[in-house]
Amino acid sequence: MTTWISIEGINGVGKTHFARLLARRLADQCKLLEELTDTSDPTASRVISAMATAGDPFLLRTGHPLTETFAFSALKVREYERVMAMPQQPAVVIEDRGLDTIAVYQAVILAGSGAPLQKLHALAGDILQIGARWRQHPDLTVLLTADLDVCIGRYVERTGVPVTESDRHLLARVDQLYRSRAAADGRWWECPVSGRSDVQVLDDLQAACGRLLTAPAWAG
Repeated sequence: MTTWISIEGINGVGKTHFARLLARRLADQCKLLEELTDTSDPTASRVISAMATAGDPFLLRTGHPLTETFAFSALKVREYERVMAMPQQPAVVIEDRGLDTIAVYQAVILAGSGAPLQKLHALAGDILQIGARWRQHPDLTVLLTADLDVCIGRYVERTGVPVTESDRHLLARVDQLYRSRAAADGRWWECPVSGRSDVQVLDDLQAACGRLLTAPAWAG
């Protein structure tokens, strides 16, 4: 059986960095699924390119958020089906942002960052079930967390795309919703990044993978 781990978090927290480092450590037993904006799947890449908006820090806001939600969910189902169709199944899949990120971001975009947290939580749950009809939830969803302003600073430095006050408010709400969902669901594990070296974070991620790989099937 393939153990599926998704790595989630706000822009600039280091998801892609740590997903790639972890995949390198796990080596041949691991399949890394890059974030949709970095995917090597030609079909998914064409869809993402058609949706990309220059100068938008979130890249994929087309003005039709409900359509975006279904499109992203479908692409994530496609990723899952492609992995399951591989002749030799990997022991571990590391997914750089999965259905949980779609649920969180699109809930805030659809309802607005000023919506009550309870409403965002419920909407995120509904969005998650769109893709979950055709693919399983990850065995573990890792939420990387760090100071919001530090993450935004890293993101701006890396991309050169400014973040407006409105975008910052949206990211703050996304961060809050992420943490709320992680606290409410045993499938999630929050992994702090602030004040820790890459090696420390990576050691914790590898240990979490090891616990999943050695757990008996009945342990859930």
